[in-house]
Amino acid sequence: MLVSDAASTPDKIARMTLTLHDEPRIRSQANAAGFTTVDQYVESLLDRDAERLAIREGIVDMEAGRTRPFREFDAEFRAKHGLKSA
Repeated sequence: MLVSDAASTPDKIARMTLTLHDEPRIRSQANAAGFTTVDQYVESLLDRDAERLAIREGIVDMEAGRTRPFREFDAEFRAKHGLKSA
């Protein structure tokens, strides 16, 4: 059995258990993708999925009209980070 604590963060801990049946397939996929460990491979998959979900959330917000003008965002961002106006 392979156990992974990949993508552990203070606010979220992901724990995954793979059966012996899955392990050779997962190791093969990890190696083919250029990873030296299954943990690295699983962490990359979790990161990619988190990015996909964040993009999807943004699309849903946009479709629901939950947006604001870029100029408003830009002014707030520049003020927050001490940047000059464009």
